[in-house]
Amino acid sequence: MVSCHASWRVVGGYVWNRMNILKEVGILTLIEDNEKAVSWINSLVDQGWAVVEKPIQSDGFQLTNIKRIYINSELRDYNRDITLLHEIVSTFYGDKIKDEIVVEWIARRIRADPKILRQAIRGFGLEERVHDKASYQAFNPYTCDLDRQLEFDFARGYFDRFKINIMAGKHYS
Repeated sequence: MVSCHASWRVVGGYVWNRMNILKEVGILTLIEDNEKAVSWINSLVDQGWAVVEKPIQSDGFQLTNIKRIYINSELRDYNRDITLLHEIVSTFYGDKIKDEIVVEWIARRIRADPKILRQAIRGFGLEERVHDKASYQAFNPYTCDLDRQLEFDFARGYFDRFKINIMAGKHYS
């Protein structure tokens, strides 16, 4: 894969222009159903797929016959994550989507979901790196439950102890 370094706006515009052509492929499947994306990642791991990080000429590629995803070890943070998700998306769609820009768009969209990012990184045993909101939500130990407000250990029970009504911003008795 050759990395797509275009902006979100450019990539998004390209994909939306091709949306009617790709309608029957179901390009929104992994985006709209994050459980399906997590399930697909788990399936790859269960099938014995592995990620190999090493210096290579491209950002990444996959070899389906040996169940390997190769990622350039020189990539940092976001680019490493996007490359991994790009290759995962490629395995999901196979030959249905041959347009690398569309695959890139899907990969960027699902990488923004902390649950999917966490499963991809942890599932393949890669280093957890916090460098943006999605990775912070995926890997920060204080945000394990993504559906709850962030609560720090030192403040546990603070609102109950001091009878603070968060909505009104006032004390109550």
